[in-house]
Formats: sequence, structure tokens, C-alpha cells
Amino acid sequence: MKVELPLSVPGIITGVLFAFAISMSSYLIPVLLGGWGRAVLPVYVYQQISNQGLWQRGAAFAIVLLLTNLMVVFALIRYYSRVYTKRMLAV
Repeated sequence: MKVELPLSVPGIITGVLFAFAISMSSYLIPVLLGGWGRAVLPVYVYQQISNQGLWQRGAAFAIVLLLTNLMVVFALIRYYSRVYTKRMLAV
């Protein structure tokens, strides 16, 4: 257990990042489960572009969604690169 968990942490982090990115860009699942009344950000972007034809507003919210994803990904990459650098120097 002491060896297996530290070796599997990069794979777990990668899976979490992929799941986060996919869930932030998904609009089909919230629509099917909650209907159009409950709008999460990807559903709102889709509504603005497709139903109302407000491309500028949809693009602006899509940029917000993209920047949110990128900030989370880069923060985790930076954090874990520091953790693994300290571990490699300790060995």
C-alpha cells in the first residue's frame, strides 16, 4: 500500500482532470436530468447560441467556462509538479 498509492497518484489526478473537463463542457446530461429550467453554464451557453442567436453572449460565457477549466488544470499541474520535485530531491 505504501508503494502502490504514491505510484498511482498521477493516474488518479489525470482521471480527475479529465472528468472535471468533461463535466464542465457537458450540456446533455443536465438537460436530460433537470430539463431546461435549471441552467448550468454549458446549458446556458448552448441556449444563448442556438435558441436566441446571441453569439457574442454565448462566446463570452464559453470563454469564462474555458478559463475556469484552464485555471483548475494549471493550478493542479503546478501543485503536483512542486510535490513531485520535492519528493525527487528527497530521494
